[in-house]
Amino acid sequence: MSALKRAWTSAWFGPVSGIRVWLMVRATALVLALDAWVLMIERGGRYGAGGFNVAHFAWLDALQPLPSASLYVGLIISCGVLSLLIALGIARGIAMVMLTLGYTYSWAMSQLDSYQHHVFISWILLCFCVTPWLSAREVFKEGREICAWGYRLLIALTTILYIFTGISKAEPEWLSGSVLKRINAAGGHLEPFREFLTGLGADEATFWTLSGHSVVAVQWVIAAAWLSLMIFGERAGVWVRVGRLGGVLCAIAFHIGAEIVGLRIGWFSWYMLGMTLIAFFPAELLARLALPVGERIERVEAAFHPPKRRGAAASWILLNALAASALLIVGLELDLPGTAESGALWALLSVLLVAAEFKRSRRVRYTAFAISLCALTLTLSIEQGRARYDFYRFVGGDALRRRQLNDALVAYGRANTYAPEGEGRWKKVAQTQHLLRTQPTLKK
Repeated sequence: MSALKRAWTSAWFGPVSGIRVWLMVRATALVLALDAWVLMIERGGRYGAGGFNVAHFAWLDALQPLPSASLYVGLIISCGVLSLLIALGIARGIAMVMLTLGYTYSWAMSQLDSYQHHVFISWILLCFCVTPWLSAREVFKEGREICAWGYRLLIALTTILYIFTGISKAEPEWLSGSVLKRINAAGGHLEPFREFLTGLGADEATFWTLSGHSVVAVQWVIAAAWLSLMIFGERAGVWVRVGRLGGVLCAIAFHIGAEIVGLRIGWFSWYMLGMTLIAFFPAELLARLALPVGERIERVEAAFHPPKRRGAAASWILLNALAASALLIVGLELDLPGTAESGALWALLSVLLVAAEFKRSRRVRYTAFAISLCALTLTLSIEQGRARYDFYRFVGGDALRRRQLNDALVAYGRANTYAPEGEGRWKKVAQTQHLLRTQPTLKK
């Protein structure tokens, strides 16, 4: 075998620490569930407004019905439910394929979702579809290395992401700092850094130019670090490890800087920070830090020991049915479009998961626990978050702009029901009521 062929084979099929694969899949699924429930729901009210839509692909517009708020919200929350069940380890294989398809359709159905990182997350999920599934016992008890070309594919795609980002920003307007200057003027937080540099004697133009160039340079350093994982694998020499440390520090600085600047990119920075730490942290230390999580998972699963008395199996099946019913009830009580219908889908999914685990008594018991935890987490995410408030205030604002005043009044009223302390749309309610009183009435 030639050296080039050996290098190519090693890049795609070389050994990977099982702890990295396990954490990458589970942590990403967990963040995705919370991202869907806490952040992505709020935009759903704009779907179907005015009977108009443009999908990301022309052929999709020819096939799909007009997207609606019910379709979008129901799909997003369903993706979150499926993602959390994957993170808890009771859904796998076909569930990951379903999550990939559902999440991809959630952004592809309309250009109202213009976040580019949602496309990248679909690629991440696609990589997970062809990544080996590992249990906590396999990772923490055996601590083995595995062949996982799906994980290697994720490394390659992440490398391409940073390379493309560096290329896209290597143009005059960005390098001059004009883009960062506009972002900062719209509510960014770069003033302390600007004042610090100008205090050293540099002029303002130098600060913005330096900022623009530094962002591009950082992208290339991060890309080189990810590329080194493909070329050298985890067992690299000293200088490669030093270079990777520089790449990790640049990634941390860049993504935290994006949050400081105030870029409206959702939770993308936190996805990438998590992926970076999982991919580059020393495997032994990573396993040591994650061991308490694995031990707790083992304890929870062990707590649901096989029944020793007759009739215990039936009681656990009943508990699974109650857990599935909890998801159905949560869907009915969320007070968001599409969730009542989706609740039936969540309950059906729970029943199918229980049926798939029926022969393994311990897994049936753990499944009941996981489904119940999913129902509780979904409820708390919506109740304690601001998703419903933001959803209904956006619906009200859109209806007010289109002079659908009755719809706006209803939406603002529901927004006020869920408004966080110190917030609310009472002025918008008064404005809408005034317009309703003063608008001309149609003569019969």
